[in-house]
Amino acid sequence: MPVAELVVGVIEGTIDFAVLQRRFEHLVFGRLLRLVKNRPDAEELTQRVFVRVFEWLDRYDPKRAAFCTWLYEITTSIVMDYFRAKRRAPESLDAMPESDAPSVAGPDELHEARVLRASLHKAFHKLSPIERGSFLLYHVREVPWRDVAARLACTERAAQYHCRAAIKKLRESL
Repeated sequence: MPVAELVVGVIEGTIDFAVLQRRFEHLVFGRLLRLVKNRPDAEELTQRVFVRVFEWLDRYDPKRAAFCTWLYEITTSIVMDYFRAKRRAPESLDAMPESDAPSVAGPDELHEARVLRASLHKAFHKLSPIERGSFLLYHVREVPWRDVAARLACTERAAQYHCRAAIKKLRESL
């Protein structure tokens, strides 16, 4: 069954959400396992992704992005939250090798980094979903072009075009 029909069926209540979850669970879990490198955490995060998909499914707009792109954005959001929380967890500096100890930045550097991060975040979210998806999949996740194209439901050439457009827009905005 095509993804679009499956999603419509779940939204309308004619198809059980579990069918949708079973169809994409292995993709989400595999991606998360590669990122977090911890099976129990990947399982927990996979559940969080599908809870959010269930809660937000009525907001999905197939005219804005393919379902896989939308699902990928939710997965990315969940894993980013996970890493942010993990980064906030206190870590003993005594156990850390001196070469890995964080350097102390001055107020100017911190301000500069915050401004750059905010500008990049703003510019990134101005990109279209397919531009964001192609950029993240290829440059961040190092997914081959043929797989990027398959996940975004477009040709390899189109995926490359959208990625180049994303890079151009990001450079122009920074």
